[in-house]
Amino acid sequence: MDRPPVARLTEVVRRDLLEHLAAHESGQSYSKDGAHQVRNYARLAIDRGKRVGEFQHYGVDYAHGRNTPGFGMLFAAASTPCVHSIDGDFKRFLLDGTRSFDIDQVNAMPTLMHQDARKYGKPLLQLEAYAANRESWLVQIAHDAGCSQKQAKNLVLSLLFGGKYNTWLETNGLTLSDESDAFDLVT
Repeated sequence: MDRPPVARLTEVVRRDLLEHLAAHESGQSYSKDGAHQVRNYARLAIDRGKRVGEFQHYGVDYAHGRNTPGFGMLFAAASTPCVHSIDGDFKRFLLDGTRSFDIDQVNAMPTLMHQDARKYGKPLLQLEAYAANRESWLVQIAHDAGCSQKQAKNLVLSLLFGGKYNTWLETNGLTLSDESDAFDLVT
């Protein structure tokens, strides 16, 4: 992470699960982008953390993303073990027995953004329409771009966090027609 951390949180996972994963997993990917591996996560959490009873406590540094310096969503440092970036089933496995919960608020960012915009007298009508009828928008964007609905959701979130659609298109090897409403979401 090239940005200075703005927050440090402590994560708590079961130590026996980490030890099992560190000893037995070999290269299985656990993150949404496939960049992190189970064994590496487990070893980092054990090495950098502190054992407290049957749990392992370790600190995670968070900073703003490259496209949103000083505001927006926080992301964990790349060199830090972090439950934040783990896919759902594996995350629930690691959190089993802790007093932690995995809460995913569907449509949170678009909803918060259009509510704030309206509050400050700058309504984003297309974004309000997206938030009210997300699934049909994702179907349409996926159709226009020739991608999956998951990729369409990533496009919307990328735009909302200050990303550029051309970068998203290049990353995904796609093109998006000029007629698509996806361009109007944040204008």
